Amino acid sequence: QKKQLPKGALVLIMHACEMPQGNYWGKLVASSAVQTLSRLDLVGVLAQNWQGVGIDNWVYPLSEVGDKTEVLSAINMMQMGDMQSLHAHVQEAYNELKKCNAAQKHIIVITDGDPQDPSDALLKSCVESGITISTVGIFPHQQSDFLRLQRVANATDGTAYNVMNPKELPQNFIKEAIVVRRYLFNVQTFTPQLVYSLIEITKGLSSGYP
Repeated sequence: QKKQLPKGALVLIMHACEMPQGNYWGKLVASSAVQTLSRLDLVGVLAQNWQGVGIDNWVYPLSEVGDKTEVLSAINMMQMGDMQSLHAHVQEAYNELKKCNAAQKHIIVITDGDPQDPSDALLKSCVESGITISTVGIFPHQQSDFLRLQRVANATDGTAYNVMNPKELPQNFIKEAIVVRRYLFNVQTFTPQLVYSLIEITKGLSSGYP
């Protein structure tokens, strides 16, 4: 079971939140999420680049976790900008996740809720590609901001968190990162069918197997 554990892929989208020690908490939660992954999983980190539009937003490009040294170092040096819209970053995450061969593909967004939502078309594309999105709203400016984040999560079968205590953040991110480590057992009722008749073994058996 452990040898055959499917590979997962996780992209963290980090938005600078207007709260005390915002960057500190951002780095802490990203590092906590990475620590839950195995060396063969894929991880990527996106944040708004301070240098302006058209500049690479990948703090750490989607790649194998390995011994975690490089990705943790990149997170430690990360400077999160205040993005105007989540669309571009979700689009970048989608483009890379769609190409990878991971069995489980997940995006976690941390934001204070003021960036604009990804488009409905992009959310639909995520669903069609098996990509789930969970949103973590940190001190949302108003209730409507969190409701929009909740809509994004619900549309992609993810989870929305409304966090008013930053100390809850690491645990929430660990919980969400574990999503890509799930055993992919498909538990449902099925009826066996005899395809090749092995005369001695199947002798006396008829249709309607339990």
